[in-house]
Amino acid sequence: SEYKDIIKRFPNNELIQEAWGQLAYVHSEAGEKESALNTYKTFFAKYPKSSIYTAVRVNYAKFLGSFDVDKKTKTAIKILSEIINSETVSERLKETASFYLAEIYYKTNEQETAKSIYNMLGAKTLNKKNIYRVYALLKIAHLYIGENQPSKAIEIYNKLIENNKLKKEIALEAFQSLAMLYTKRK
Repeated sequence: SEYKDIIKRFPNNELIQEAWGQLAYVHSEAGEKESALNTYKTFFAKYPKSSIYTAVRVNYAKFLGSFDVDKKTKTAIKILSEIINSETVSERLKETASFYLAEIYYKTNEQETAKSIYNMLGAKTLNKKNIYRVYALLKIAHLYIGENQPSKAIEIYNKLIENNKLKKEIALEAFQSLAMLYTKRK
């Protein structure tokens, strides 16, 4: 309701595009699929030259990937692939798109493709700015546990714990996952 109010009160403000993008994202996260689709379409129609256009496309593709409809999933994969292969998109945004592409592949039972993308992201230098590298490592560790390779998962968790360049929340997540893993192993 706040975003709708901002859009209504300041329809000609150049920063309103941010409110449209956030409104679409909020609708999608709330599971309001029809509202999200309409809001994304409105954003793309109104702001094709927006500085946040590509970031909103990433969120849109992530949203489309949440559907169980093959056509929407293929569209999501196409959008994310275009972003990843673009020469004008920042590395950080490409990594975000890569992570969500891996998520879609994982969801659609293309685990090897997903693992390949997660591994590519996880192999890069970890830092606070590129959080999807860390998320990819956490996914890889989870996959190792599912493949009954706990020692590889433990290596990843320890790597995250020992890296003092990451946010403390990451180390806490790794500690918790490690503790759960050790508990399961008795």
